[in-house]
Amino acid sequence: MPFYQCDASGLVKRYADEVGSAWVRAIVDSASANIISITDITRAEVTSAFARRARSAPVESGHKAEKTSVGIVTTPMVC
Repeated sequence: MPFYQCDASGLVKRYADEVGSAWVRAIVDSASANIISITDITRAEVTSAFARRARSAPVESGHKAEKTSVGIVTTPMVC
């Protein structure tokens, strides 16, 4: 079972159509059984990225955030 560490820019690709989005969606798909890890700060960074997008561009129809059954593990940030 592969292990992936995602930063905010990678995790945003799960919900936004950008270069690399298809790859990210494939690794976080619950059928892949991958382990996805994020740092505590990633939560704030992703929230900030979506807030910034919401202020600067209209929301496209058909796109919504969805809950996933992928096990997301929070790990401490190492400096």
